[in-house]
Amino acid sequence: MPAMLCNLWHIKQTNGLYYYALDYLRAIKPRVPVLVRPTLLETTRRALPNHDVRAVGASGLIARLIGTALQGRWVFTPTSHPFPLLKRQLIVIHDDYPFLEPRGNLKRKVFHTLLAMSECHVGHVNHSTALRAIPNDLVPASRRWYVPNLGPLDQDIVALRLLRLAASAANGGDDGTLRVALFGTDSRKKRYEVLFDAVCRAGLADRLSFAAYGHPTPYLDELTAAFPGLSIELVHSSMTPMEVFLADADGVVSVAEHEGFGRPVALALAAGLPCFLLRSPVFEEFFSSSISLHASVDALVSALAAASRPPAKPGASNLETSFVALPQIRAAFEEATARLNRLAAQGAPA
Repeated sequence: MPAMLCNLWHIKQTNGLYYYALDYLRAIKPRVPVLVRPTLLETTRRALPNHDVRAVGASGLIARLIGTALQGRWVFTPTSHPFPLLKRQLIVIHDDYPFLEPRGNLKRKVFHTLLAMSECHVGHVNHSTALRAIPNDLVPASRRWYVPNLGPLDQDIVALRLLRLAASAANGGDDGTLRVALFGTDSRKKRYEVLFDAVCRAGLADRLSFAAYGHPTPYLDELTAAFPGLSIELVHSSMTPMEVFLADADGVVSVAEHEGFGRPVALALAAGLPCFLLRSPVFEEFFSSSISLHASVDALVSALAAASRPPAKPGASNLETSFVALPQIRAAFEEATARLNRLAAQGAPA
């Protein structure tokens, strides 16, 4: 019987959280059961052929978790959803945004209650916002894990550089419009309305086009309706690999203040694609050693206005990157997955 159960049930679509989970599950060597929603069953089975991926409903999830608790096995849940009375579980906090929404205080109280009832282990993907969201009185240091994002793989960096070279060779004229890549469409924490308002005020509507990588959402519909003078295109993340999407971009922009990491930013930086980021605790933690961060959205838009189309980087096999923190992140990821593999193999103490 596997010594670990992996719970992805709280993930509803193929977003950054989903790919974070895949990175960790691919690094777990023993074959383990993985629980998902029915809508993600086939996609996850293709992504994780070495694991036993099963679809369950809410009642099935509860039954499996209770059974796992009675058997003394571990549960790895790469989201912030602790199950009561289950000590042998690791959950993961990605950012503090859920606690800052209109119902944030209620969510925080429920979360703290579940932590107290479970006495579980809690992971954090960064040392700034995610770590601060862990209450010290409920989760001592002995039960905290640093479980960062993996960061871009070497083959993905090379693939993006090659695709950019090909795109550069194929593109003839330059109409002067910069194609700006945006990531995520499912949350208002992206603050695209603030960015688009600044772009319009700066008179840059005809110089910039925006491509949002994600899924159709009411938030994106609201944005396109509110800013009819801007070119805003949706690129489905479930149909287009991130490297292909980024190959057509002239730069990446984020004005979010509550990201957990910035997976697309890391890949873009590693491949030499310009990134324009608003200063925030998480971006300071991971990217301030690689690029200058902007103090305001207006300052960021001014930098965009001064930018020109970047040349595709030659030497796609050269893996020196512009993402300075990459080696440290990879080392921390390997340490975390080594601990998970020990649990998955024999249920050994964390």
